[in-house]
Amino acid sequence: QITLRNCLQDVFEDGPKRDQRLWLGDLRLQALLAYQVCDATDLVRRCLYLHAACIDAEGMVPPCVFMHPEPNFSATPIPDYAALFGATLADYVVATGDRATGHELLSLAVHQCDLMARHCDAEGVWRDPGGQWLFIEAAEHATQAYACGRVAELARELGEEAVAARLLKRKGDLLAAADARLYDAERGLYRSGPGGQLSVASQVWMVLAGARVGAAAAALLRRVLDDPAALRPGCPYLQHHLVEALLSSGCVREARDEIERVWGGMLDRGADTFWEVFDPADAHRSPYRSHLFNSYCHAWSCTPAWFIRHPQYGPLLAAADGETR
Repeated sequence: QITLRNCLQDVFEDGPKRDQRLWLGDLRLQALLAYQVCDATDLVRRCLYLHAACIDAEGMVPPCVFMHPEPNFSATPIPDYAALFGATLADYVVATGDRATGHELLSLAVHQCDLMARHCDAEGVWRDPGGQWLFIEAAEHATQAYACGRVAELARELGEEAVAARLLKRKGDLLAAADARLYDAERGLYRSGPGGQLSVASQVWMVLAGARVGAAAAALLRRVLDDPAALRPGCPYLQHHLVEALLSSGCVREARDEIERVWGGMLDRGADTFWEVFDPADAHRSPYRSHLFNSYCHAWSCTPAWFIRHPQYGPLLAAADGETR
């Protein structure tokens, strides 16, 4: 909660130290906890409209918004952040019941899904178009499917059945393409890019998108976590999604262990707010060439409090072996 509150300023900042901008990925996770612990729904709505006001010439939502001298953006597009605008909006409508905002911004959320669809190849696999800030292709592909599903849920809630049906078909097509083109049946994992990279991120987003559910999802996640060649998360943004995927797949013990390993590891090192980057095996890890530039109060790292308070996940975590940290 302290991490969240320190980032609640004129907008949901991603951190009060190094980068005081409104980032969409951070906003999405901050908002989940804010709905539980503080009256910040008006601020979430404000941030959604700020992103909507700063779209580029194609109508893509920017990954971040600068507030001074006036709201503007000047960042390289991040396709998964743009796609997740709709998920952030869907969470907001569910939490607040503000259907008017949902109706007003639904078309923009749908447009993000449509923009992403342009970059699927002839076999239906999402490919890097260049000129964007891209992490891992298979994870991006799965994020598009996840976003289509979430925006379809919102459209259905708002009575837009035709829109929902169109997006659900696209989600199904994306998941079918992933199984046909990205899944390595011998390894039992999804691979990414020309080199066939294995990563936790790809499997996590495939599970969240619904490519695997139940026992099959649990087996997929356990395989990748046991694979020493798989790239692991380096920051609590992906670690949040790993925990969520584990919980949704019934891997409660593993989810609890991940929370204790990452966020508990920060507490063991004296943290009083949670950090932007944390690798228990490398205390100096940083994307900035020096850990001195890392943010040590960072928005996307606040979500253990959300898991603990979640009506479904909280009791499961508590029952896993006593109280959560």
